[in-house]
Amino acid sequence: MDGQVLLHRFRYHLGCGFITPTDIVLDLGSGHGYGTKILAGVAKFVTGYDFDKRNIHTGNTRHKVKNNKFVKADLETAKLKNADVATSFEVIEHLYKPYDFIQKIKSKIRKFIVVSVPIGERLHEVDGDIQVIGDWSHHSVFPSQEDLDKMFVDENWGRFYGIRSGVTYIAVYYNKNQYEN
Repeated sequence: MDGQVLLHRFRYHLGCGFITPTDIVLDLGSGHGYGTKILAGVAKFVTGYDFDKRNIHTGNTRHKVKNNKFVKADLETAKLKNADVATSFEVIEHLYKPYDFIQKIKSKIRKFIVVSVPIGERLHEVDGDIQVIGDWSHHSVFPSQEDLDKMFVDENWGRFYGIRSGVTYIAVYYNKNQYEN
């Protein structure tokens, strides 16, 4: 395994710490599906959503277990089911309307949302031209830690945990109605 795969697996194992055996989980942006399978090792059931039909095929052929399934969907327009926990790793920065997506998942999740995004890309002026420094080629937005927290934290949702490692921000948000009443 290369370092990138190890980092992705770490995120899924972190997510497992917020799942109980009775939880229904949404893996939003499941990619090839290995993370969905990792989550299914703890959860009652996990649905992995991904935009790429090749990823769905890989999930169904390599990572399908009795308590998971894979669904091809555009996360910005998909009708998501209610669940206890959601994970979304390295996805939000690809969306055209990340705030709308975050509001949608907050309305569907009862307990925790575990996310990661690359941060730290920024604009610089070089010889009069504005240039993006960082991996901008496939990102629609470049949220900072503070920007992501502002999209999640409100009267119903709080940030339980957040850590920045290099250009990656990993955070866990919790439903205050579940844990503060």
